[in-house]
Amino acid sequence: RGINGTEFSFAGLAEQSIDSIKSFEGCDIVWVEEAQTVSKRSWSVLIPTIRKPGSEIWITFNPELDTDETYDRFITNQPEGAIIVDMNYTDNPWFPEVLEKERLHAKATLPEAEYLNIWEGKCKPAVTGAIYYDEVTKAVEGRRICNVPYDPLLKVHVVFDLGWNDAMSISLVQKQASELRIIENIEDSHKTLDWYSAELKKRGYNWGTLYLPHDGRNKDFKTGKSAEEI
Repeated sequence: RGINGTEFSFAGLAEQSIDSIKSFEGCDIVWVEEAQTVSKRSWSVLIPTIRKPGSEIWITFNPELDTDETYDRFITNQPEGAIIVDMNYTDNPWFPEVLEKERLHAKATLPEAEYLNIWEGKCKPAVTGAIYYDEVTKAVEGRRICNVPYDPLLKVHVVFDLGWNDAMSISLVQKQASELRIIENIEDSHKTLDWYSAELKKRGYNWGTLYLPHDGRNKDFKTGKSAEEI
């Protein structure tokens, strides 16, 4: 307790104990530190608990993935009235020389995505070391990725990434000179090839070539046929 009567209380936000936070109803300010790991359920309990007039929730965290609940809830979908501060080492007037040497070494030796996460506060790619991550990032930053319409004069090629437990993904692609235009993507799991075939037939496209991955000719022990044959 402070000399002015201010009271400080500490509590965890783990899912198994989050219901105990409801006793904090009358507090003025909640400061959630290391908030990147707070779950959806924990936020769903905490936020309506802090309802005293004029009360505030402060959140500090180092981003991990842009799909994490905290990042999605407060950065991607910024609440009305929220104040977002992007604070970095460049904002620290007492940033020591020893850390600057470490930063420069990290910049020279680490993969770019890892450096940007540790030192620039950028989100990691969804899969660390994802193939083409750097290339796709540069394409996004250069505004080279955009929505494109279906051109009925061009063939629509069907590109399969086979899956069952993990998702089956089908990209519908048109080629114009050196451009590859992905006009649609079909994705699901635990569906048979008959289901995907029916989905494709619903679309009145000008069909081109169907592409299967390297294992498209492997025969399935349940049917004795390959994806190519089916």
